[in-house]
This record gives sequence, C-alpha cells and structure tokens, in this order.
Amino acid sequence: MHPALGGLLLAREVMIPEPYVAAAGATSAEVALLMRAKDISVVPVVDNPKDRRYQGTISDRDIVMGCVAAGHDPTGCPAHTHARHDTLVVSPETELAGYEIERLDALPLVRRIVADLVTLHPQWRELVARYELVAAGARPDWGESTEQVALRSRIEDVAGRINDYLGELEQIGCVFKGFDEGLVDFYGRLDGRDIFWCWKQGEERIEHWHDLDTGYAGRQPVPEVVRQ
Repeated sequence: MHPALGGLLLAREVMIPEPYVAAAGATSAEVALLMRAKDISVVPVVDNPKDRRYQGTISDRDIVMGCVAAGHDPTGCPAHTHARHDTLVVSPETELAGYEIERLDALPLVRRIVADLVTLHPQWRELVARYELVAAGARPDWGESTEQVALRSRIEDVAGRINDYLGELEQIGCVFKGFDEGLVDFYGRLDGRDIFWCWKQGEERIEHWHDLDTGYAGRQPVPEVVRQ
C-alpha cells in the first residue's frame, strides 16, 4: 500500500520482480538500445543474465554524461564502468517509509534531473513567446511560415525533453511541484503519519517536511533525531 494511502510501504509493493538487466560485459551502446526498446531509463547491472548477481545500477544519464559527453565510443565502452555501485540494496520485505531519500540514493539523481528541468523550462517559454510573436505578424491565410515551423519543432523537442524528465521523477516516486523553485516532494512517514519530505534546488540534503495537505507554506525543519 502506498504510504499516502496509509500503512507501511514494503519494497515488494513497488519493485519490479523480473526487471530488464544489463550484463557486466555489455557495452554502453547495447544498454542504451535496451533502454530505448523497453522505454526505461534505469537498468541494474548484473554479473550475467542467468545468475543475476547485482553489481550496480546504470541510467541513461550515466551513459550520456560518463560515456558520450566524455568522448568515449559507446560501442566499445563497457557499461559497468559507468554504473553506480553505492546504491542501497534491500530485501522485498524491507519497509521503505522510514528511509530518507539520501539512503535510497535517489537525491543525487533527482538533483541532476531538476537542474535540467529548471534550465529547459525558460527555454521553452522563450520559444513559445517567439512563436507567438512571429504568428502575430503573419497572415493566417498563408499558413505557418518556415520560421514558425522551425520554432514549433524546437518547442516540441524541448517540451518532449521536459516530459521525459518529469517521467523520470515520477518513476523514482517524486512529486514535482514547480519550475521556479525546483521543488520536489517525496512520500514518507514521520511520527506514525504520512507526510512529504520536501526538497528544492540548491539544498544539499532534505532538511524539511510538511503534511500532505499543507504544501510548501507548511514546511518545517526535519527533527534532529531523524537527521542522525
């Protein structure tokens, strides 16, 4: 049961029993093709597909930043060299509601995704404004101009990237609350009740929480006993 609906959240309730995996010897290009074919963004790295002994986790962002942006050839670059090896491993019966998001190794990824979102959103708004300006000076009976078509294509591209990032946050279990603040909420429990852990861009760690129905205005400092 989701913690927002009451009860403790167990790992088996949200886990994928038989996830797609990448063998340690797979190349970054092969893992990227798997992600594209299965519409996924994170893949566990295992020793081999039969024994499936966990060795790390790799995301599409790890491949882009660690391989492609670094100038490596993805067709010959082993995926495991870019995998993260500090991901917390839990059993199916582990209660997740009490875990801080840092312990689940999600905050570093969330931080990178939110950084991209707050960078892309102003670009999208500027492109929309430019499109509207060009459209205002065009004759409707002539249809879209070449400039309008080019701007619309760029708008759709940026919007698609924004939606992809929002989808990644949803997969992690986050609730994205705003582009201006880069605000994200995470479901959790505190003192036996359901809450949101609250984080915004620029904060080093999760330092605040609020009730489910109060929002950002109701943020309170995380109790010292929980931080320890």
